[in-house]
Amino acid sequence: MAVPNTTTFDLQDVVDEVNPTTDDLVACFAAANPDYFNPTYEGSKNSLLNFRDYGSHNVDYSISASPNSFSGTDIGNYVMGAIAV
Repeated sequence: MAVPNTTTFDLQDVVDEVNPTTDDLVACFAAANPDYFNPTYEGSKNSLLNFRDYGSHNVDYSISASPNSFSGTDIGNYVMGAIAV
């Protein structure tokens, strides 16, 4: 779960999201993924508020299949395409 996009979150919210080795702000910045910061709030990375909205724009990817079709891609010397069954 991402850090809330508010100014009322606390250090525990950041710790829960970042999972640093110790529960302090310096460790949170050290363990943070730079891609997870919201560019609007990341600033100089020296304030708790720099974590505002941290992690909220990340996308979970999933793969799905249907019993009636298969989608493939180029695998070495074999090119696979969509096959309807």
